[in-house]
Amino acid sequence: DTLHNMPGTFVGEMQVALDDNWQQADWFDRNLLFRAIFDALYVEDNRAILIDWKTGKVQKYEEERGQLHLSAAILFELHAELEQVKCSYNFLEHNQITDVIFNRKDHAANKASWELETLQINAEEEFAPKKNKYCNWCLSVTCPLKRG
Repeated sequence: DTLHNMPGTFVGEMQVALDDNWQQADWFDRNLLFRAIFDALYVEDNRAILIDWKTGKVQKYEEERGQLHLSAAILFELHAELEQVKCSYNFLEHNQITDVIFNRKDHAANKASWELETLQINAEEEFAPKKNKYCNWCLSVTCPLKRG
């Protein structure tokens, strides 16, 4: 309610898709680079606030790169006037907020890291499973990494 009643522009449940040139595209276009859904976005002058509502337990945010980093990159691409974007996870059940502030001066490096990852992913031809922190909760019965 606070953001909704402020003088800038507020949008809820905004679906955004970017093509391989970082231009806004239709959600189902063939040359998409990224899709995102912004739970709550507030833009005023040269700043934005983006909120991602979370349920469940509080998770530590990946400080190097994560969902909020990608969201900031998308917002800087869509809004040339932005100088600062404050992105946050708002954990509803725990009344806890994780904020990350992004500045325009850091955008080129952030964007480049996402482009590099995209190139690496698209260059792969074999998608073998990779051990990760979620393997213990996997329900797969065919994965070769599954413990017996």
